[in-house]
Amino acid sequence: MPLEVILNGTYGWFSFSEQAKHAYREAGGSFDKASDIQRHDALMVSIVKRMGRAAHWKGSEIRIAVIPDRFATHYRISEEDGMETVIIEHDSYRVEAVRAILNDEKRTDTERIVCANAILDERLVSCWRFYAGQESS
Repeated sequence: MPLEVILNGTYGWFSFSEQAKHAYREAGGSFDKASDIQRHDALMVSIVKRMGRAAHWKGSEIRIAVIPDRFATHYRISEEDGMETVIIEHDSYRVEAVRAILNDEKRTDTERIVCANAILDERLVSCWRFYAGQESS
């Protein structure tokens, strides 16, 4: 299942509207400021989807980027003057995937080598960026 990440899609300050904050608290979420919420928080993602533009703070334009679930622990948010982009950290993904394969005792040595090479040979763009939910290279 793909991972959805909340981003600010315009120059300015990232935040949620008071209505979105209230809806989050009403649904059981807790935070002091917008930066306390994980950007892939499923509850806030659902609130942003449901509220649309009403979830935006006056100086922000909240967007949802969708990234492949295999990169769920291998992304970071890059920000320039408030506009945000998701950047996939392919190297850390590859290291973790190859480590898991090499430590898999259910595989033969040959299978480990073949699988590890498949991960290392995988054609990944060096830095995928997801702007406002759209993938580009």
